[in-house]
Amino acid sequence: MDGIVVVGDEDLLGRGSSPLVRPKIEYVGSGVVLQKRNGDADHWLAGRRSNRMVAVVGIALLLIALVAQAGGPQTGSLSSTKPEEGDDSLLRSESCQGKSGLDSPDPHEARGDFDQDQSEIAAGNMTLHKEDDLAAARAWLKAGLAWEEKGDRKQANEAYCQALNLTELSLSETKRTESMKRSHGWELQGCVLERLGRAEEALVAYENALDADPSRSRVRYMIADLLAGSLGRYDQALQVFEQALEMDPDKVAALVKKGDVLLSIGEFDQAAQNLDLALEIAPDSYRALTSSGLLNAALGRYDQALHLFDQALYINPSWARGWLGKGEALRKLGKHNESLQAYESALLLQEPKLSGEALIGKGQALENMGRFKEASLVMLQALGYYQSEVKRTPRSASSLTGLGDAFLGLGQIQKAVDAYNSAIEINRNSPQARQRLELALRKLDAKSQSR
Repeated sequence: MDGIVVVGDEDLLGRGSSPLVRPKIEYVGSGVVLQKRNGDADHWLAGRRSNRMVAVVGIALLLIALVAQAGGPQTGSLSSTKPEEGDDSLLRSESCQGKSGLDSPDPHEARGDFDQDQSEIAAGNMTLHKEDDLAAARAWLKAGLAWEEKGDRKQANEAYCQALNLTELSLSETKRTESMKRSHGWELQGCVLERLGRAEEALVAYENALDADPSRSRVRYMIADLLAGSLGRYDQALQVFEQALEMDPDKVAALVKKGDVLLSIGEFDQAAQNLDLALEIAPDSYRALTSSGLLNAALGRYDQALHLFDQALYINPSWARGWLGKGEALRKLGKHNESLQAYESALLLQEPKLSGEALIGKGQALENMGRFKEASLVMLQALGYYQSEVKRTPRSASSLTGLGDAFLGLGQIQKAVDAYNSAIEINRNSPQARQRLELALRKLDAKSQSR
C-alpha cells in the first residue's frame, strides 16, 4: 500500500519473521504509518485499550456512511452462495473472503451486515456487539471489501489498516494457551495483509495460524492459494496440497485446488486425474464441476465444458466462477448474446477478484456482436481494474494476463505483449498467457505489414 512505513524489527508475539507486531496507526494524509511501540508493555497496552472505543465509534460511523451511499442491500442481484455439500471446507478462490469458525467476511453479506449494524447503532447495542477486537477487525475487513467493491481503494485500505491494528491488539492480549483463538487471529491478519497486497507478510501470518493450530486444513489451503496466486510459487503450492492429501486422501477441497493449480501451469493430464477423483467422491461438487469445465475449455472441448458449467450452476446459481466459464464457452461456440448474458450474471454477483475477468469477457462478447463503442468502455473499466491489481500483487501471473487482455481489447498491442511476457516470466507454462501472447504477436505482425 502506498504510504505505509514499517518501523522496527523485533517480534514480540512469537515468530521472528513478522515485522508487523503491536503497531499503532497514525494517519498521515492518505498514507498510514505502522510503528512498533517503545517503552513499558503495560503502558502500551493501556493506551491500546483506550483506543478501542475510538475503533468502535469509527466502525459505527463508517457503517452508517456505507449504508447511506449503498442505499442498503443491492436489489436485482442473485442469491448468496449456497454451501457445498460434501465439500464444506473448500474455500473460494479469494481466500480471505471465505467462511471460518470466526465467520470471516464475505463481501456479498457486507451490505446486509451494514444494515443490521445500522439498526444496532440505533438501538444502542453497537458497542457490545463490536467490543471484541477480532469482531471489530472483521467489521473493518467487511467495510474494506465493500469500499473495494465500490472502487474506492483509498477508503478500503484505511479500513484494512484499522482491521490490521485490531488483530495485532487481539494477538497481544491472547494467551498462548488459547491456540484456537490465536490461530483465528493470525488467519484474520493474513486476510487483511493479503487485501493490502502485502503477500509475504500475509504468508507469515497464515503460517503462524497453522503453527498455533495444525489441525486447521482451511489455513493450509489459504497458504497454497497465496503461493499459487499473488506469489506465483506454483511448486510450493502443490507441495502444500500434497501435504493436505497425505492427511486426508479423499479431501475434495485439496483435490480440486490442486487440479486448479495444475491446470494453471498447463499440466492437463494431472489436473484431470485430480478433478476426476474429486467428482468420484463428490459428484455434486459445483466447484469440481466448474474446474472440470475449465479444463475441458482449455482443451477446446467447449460443448462438454458448457454442459459441466450448466451442471454446476444448476446446483448453485450464485457461483460466479461458473457463470464466467459458461460465458467463455458460449463465446467460443459463437453464441454471443447468451455469452453476454452469462458475463452480466457474473458481474451481478460482485465478486471483487472475478470482476476483471467478467469485464474482459463482456467486452469481448460486445466486440463480437459489433458493439465496438460499448466494448471499448467496458475494456477501459477492465484496464483500470487490472492496473490496480497488478500494483497490489505484481507477482500475480493471472493479473498480468488480465492486464494484457485489457490492452489487447483496446488495441494497445505492444503493451499487451509486454504484459503477457511478464506473466510468462512468473508462470512460464501458463497456457492462457502463451495463447494470448501468440494472438497479440500475430496482430502486431499484421499491423506492421499493413503499414
